[in-house]
Amino acid sequence: MYPKLVALDTDWTIFWGWLDAKRWGKGRGAKSPVEDNIMKVNDWEIQDASNKLLKCGMYEDIPRIIQDIKKNGAKLAIVSRNTSKAMCDRALWYFHVHDTDGKDQPLIELVDFDEVYDTDKVDHFRKIKDCTGFNYSDMILYDDEAINNTVEMMLGVTFQVSRDQKGLTWDNYQYGLATWRRNKAIESPWRGLDLQSYPKRKFLGYSGMDLDTIELLEAGGRRHDTKEAARWGVCDIWIPERGMRWSPIPGGAPFHIAWSQEDRDAKIATQWGVQKPYILFAKHINMGAGFPVADPLRWNEMVIYPQVQESLIVINRMSNQELDQAIRDSESSHVHYEKQVSPWRITVPQETLNESKLKNEHFT
Repeated sequence: MYPKLVALDTDWTIFWGWLDAKRWGKGRGAKSPVEDNIMKVNDWEIQDASNKLLKCGMYEDIPRIIQDIKKNGAKLAIVSRNTSKAMCDRALWYFHVHDTDGKDQPLIELVDFDEVYDTDKVDHFRKIKDCTGFNYSDMILYDDEAINNTVEMMLGVTFQVSRDQKGLTWDNYQYGLATWRRNKAIESPWRGLDLQSYPKRKFLGYSGMDLDTIELLEAGGRRHDTKEAARWGVCDIWIPERGMRWSPIPGGAPFHIAWSQEDRDAKIATQWGVQKPYILFAKHINMGAGFPVADPLRWNEMVIYPQVQESLIVINRMSNQELDQAIRDSESSHVHYEKQVSPWRITVPQETLNESKLKNEHFT
């Protein structure tokens, strides 16, 4: 199983360095247009003919990755917010890779969708979808900027970040494909709001949310919340209370919120062995006066990734009066997630167990 479309960023993903139109072509003897100042050093490296201190070079694993993409029959897209498409195209002409027959080719010759323009990458993928008819769930983006993980949160394009300016490596490429396959594994058809249409339905609990979000979910969509990490994945994990506080407060800078999401995913994967997509369970702090759970008790929270929302969650709208009555009718109306650890196979880290023990809470 392989995506129908693989999208790659340019600067710090395909190649190291930055093709900055404001810096390149400014030295002695500079030419116009700016892309004419890009000089090929070899199949791996280019430089500014007017200022040889400015260079870019293709990362080591890129030729192997490009060949693998094409061998798997996928469309290759270049999706970049670089302000100069002409510079990127020229660079990708000079960088050479092998096609599926082993023939040496300029990288740009193997590109199916050349989407280089300075807008949110959500717009890039909407345009690609219009051209291909592919579902977003059949696409993946590799990028060095976490802020572009909005394509996953908003659309459902699997996103894989490349950290620390190491570019796209073979291991990172394979990790992204594994994530895409997990996302595809939980896909299920939307059958509408009739709960009887879902033979394996399971009651998960009650949620309070704004009307716009309810209407999105009722239509089989996903929550659109760019203000917090982990709202933007089925593995389950119960995390410590402090784990819910990794993300900046709502209204924080998008750059920091996006990296908070990536850092959370990395910590959960490396320390607790749970890969995305996942569902987060936690005991949340009490929210004070008027809250249904009395102080000092904490309350259960479940945070759901968009892929899970879209594939597995059906919303059944209730009025406040209906909810109050349902809670009064039966204790089973309250889903105590701590009692579902075994049947739902929820991963509970030791630090979560230690925290709950201090608060005299118990898992079963």
